[in-house]
Amino acid sequence: AHATQGILRVLDAGAGGEEMWSATVPQPRFLAWTDDRARLVSLSRDTLVVFDGNGRRLFRHELAGRATAMSVRPNGHEVVIALRLRGSTRSELFVFSLDRRDAPQRRLFGGAGTFSAVTWSPDTRWLLVAWNEADQWVFLRTRGAPRIAAAANVAEQFDGVFPQVEGWCCAP
Repeated sequence: AHATQGILRVLDAGAGGEEMWSATVPQPRFLAWTDDRARLVSLSRDTLVVFDGNGRRLFRHELAGRATAMSVRPNGHEVVIALRLRGSTRSELFVFSLDRRDAPQRRLFGGAGTFSAVTWSPDTRWLLVAWNEADQWVFLRTRGAPRIAAAANVAEQFDGVFPQVEGWCCAP
């Protein structure tokens, strides 16, 4: 799937790139499939749009701020989104269901500044949040009793450059 100028196109790579379906969406900043390919998530600056695997739009959700990061839950139908709240210097992390628009969103964490990346652990028990202004990687437990662990001085450990998080490769 790819999007240009607000048109999302889903192509069949096995059929020489033949277009399977297309839809109009706000210009996506993030685009991702669930592992089972049953949901396609399109996230623009402030709008979440969820499609089923056949291109039917399931719902559209206007967000309370500017999206700065997104990660689809491995083997699940949830997405975690980092938002820079409107009119604020704060960011918040929310989990949204990809199956029901009316499902309550869960707030997981918040802080001053911008969260530049978020990713699930392979077993989905933890989230890693890159928090540049705090020079931290924050690890949030997603199940059981709330738990937060932080790795500080991250940039110093990477030769003075805050690293870009690309994913979480291996189970703990």
